[in-house]
Amino acid sequence: VAGSFLALLSNKLENRVWNPDETASELGLLLLGSIPHAVRGRRDKLAFACHSEKFDSIAESFAAVRAVVDSDRSIKTILVTSSTPEEGKTVCSCNLAISSARSGLKTLLVDLDMRRPRLRKMFKLMVSGKNIFHVQVLADETSQDFAALPVKSDIPNLDIVPTLPSAASPSEILGSRRIE
Repeated sequence: VAGSFLALLSNKLENRVWNPDETASELGLLLLGSIPHAVRGRRDKLAFACHSEKFDSIAESFAAVRAVVDSDRSIKTILVTSSTPEEGKTVCSCNLAISSARSGLKTLLVDLDMRRPRLRKMFKLMVSGKNIFHVQVLADETSQDFAALPVKSDIPNLDIVPTLPSAASPSEILGSRRIE
């Protein structure tokens, strides 16, 4: 009896999530899908799984998540975020954007990582003197040059808004009314 009591108490005190259903029930959130764990490798290969490995388990998982999101036509924006670095935000956002663009939807992928932006390098976007980055437009209260921000990618229906590392405070820029 004491052993059973300790096992039940230990289970109640445990703060780990053991399966996806627990996430939904404990947090009261809808689970869109799950992506299998990938061996940490080259980010650019993982970020383009939906483009290069169409029948891979990772690509299929992102396609399934995209299908759930697409089933609700009221969803226009998806934000991929996490609390710590290197949890796969760029890989997830790239694959969701590629999957969405491949399905025929016009897709805009915006790099809001102002400390360590990666989309410009991953998509091999050329940076010239005429490129304007959203940090510059958002930080400059007088600028209204939003139409110049998107850059065409090699993937049909996918445009990207790249950024560069900035000394501007990300919290001030992202918390401003101009971000809308």
